[in-house]
Amino acid sequence: MNVPNLFHRALRAALARRLALALALAPAAPALAADVPLPPPPPGTTRLATSPDPGGAWLGVSVGPFAAFDHGQSVGGQIDYGFERTPSSWRRLQLEWHLVVAAARPSADTSLSRTEVVPTFPPTYRQVPSGTQQATALVAELVPTARLRLPVVPGFAVFADGGVGVVQTVEKYQRDEMFVGASTTRKNVTGLSLRAGLGMSVDLGARTRLVFEPIALGFLVGTDYSAFTPNIGLAFRL
Repeated sequence: MNVPNLFHRALRAALARRLALALALAPAAPALAADVPLPPPPPGTTRLATSPDPGGAWLGVSVGPFAAFDHGQSVGGQIDYGFERTPSSWRRLQLEWHLVVAAARPSADTSLSRTEVVPTFPPTYRQVPSGTQQATALVAELVPTARLRLPVVPGFAVFADGGVGVVQTVEKYQRDEMFVGASTTRKNVTGLSLRAGLGMSVDLGARTRLVFEPIALGFLVGTDYSAFTPNIGLAFRL
């Protein structure tokens, strides 16, 4: 009998049994977890809207006060068609081109006065009321505008814009003066419109944007109706 061979066979058999027992008792490897979607937000809350995909066109409508520097105030409104054309080399800033059509109808009442000589020695002069003037105008602008947007966080951006276009005013002046009588004067004036502003935008959804421009100036060269024109409105993606 070959004792060494029997000893080696028994040792191999014992090792095989121990290996089989260890494999049987080892815990199974956990399966890879599947991707689990995020739970919906709690009732009564919403997630901050993400920015819409770049590109595309927008149509905006906004309103705000029209406060002329010289005379006249009213509510103004504008329609804004814009599209993004950001150069590929820009990293954060976004460039948009807009065509703005704006209109307002300011009016103002002005007291007129005349100089009167007081019979004293030496003579003195004083201003006395002599009548009133009512001024009304229709102001219409067509202005191509460039806008630079800087996204701050997803769904919120600040911007600055400016443009040069044309303005047309239809003006009417009604005067009623002492010793002169009533008169009406009309003027149609075509001039240059220079617009500039600073504002912010909030994306309310993939196709809706709230636009607020608290600082907006319109310099209407050739007319008497340059004005401060802040506005707020909505823009819709087409």
